Amino acid sequence: MESFSITEFVTHFIKSIDSMDNEYFLIPTSFDKKGIPRERVFCYELYYQLRKELGNDFPYSLHGELSKQGHLEIDTSNQKVPDFLIHVPGRWDRNEVIIEVKNQVYCMDIRDDILKINSFINKVNYHFGILLIYNHSFKETIDSFDCEFPSTFDYSFIDQI
Repeated sequence: MESFSITEFVTHFIKSIDSMDNEYFLIPTSFDKKGIPRERVFCYELYYQLRKELGNDFPYSLHGELSKQGHLEIDTSNQKVPDFLIHVPGRWDRNEVIIEVKNQVYCMDIRDDILKINSFINKVNYHFGILLIYNHSFKETIDSFDCEFPSTFDYSFIDQI
């Protein structure tokens, strides 16, 4: 099996997002014609576009919301449900990317996703993490971020996100 290229994967990931219709970013409703964000609907379409972009020859599995609960080799504190995983099931050495998606810039939710990515990189042997926040600028995200991380938080993984 060929080695994993995060650069190549991110290129496919960005193309997949670019292929999504606007209706998946903000869904019009009877009470809000401009639309409201719905993370699950967005993720379903992202999954579909990413599968198309990666093609049938992609040597890894793309799993959405794959629960790690009950996994015998993962500590119960790390048995989370990430939005997406890129990996080869059953192979610890082929855990490549954990992806978390957010449509709001609520500090605690973003912090929890960063902690989840951190635990998968440091404890579950994933090599890279992606935190996708859509419908918000980088400045909006940074400006809203005023919560604290636990004192035990390991910042060494940040270059892998």
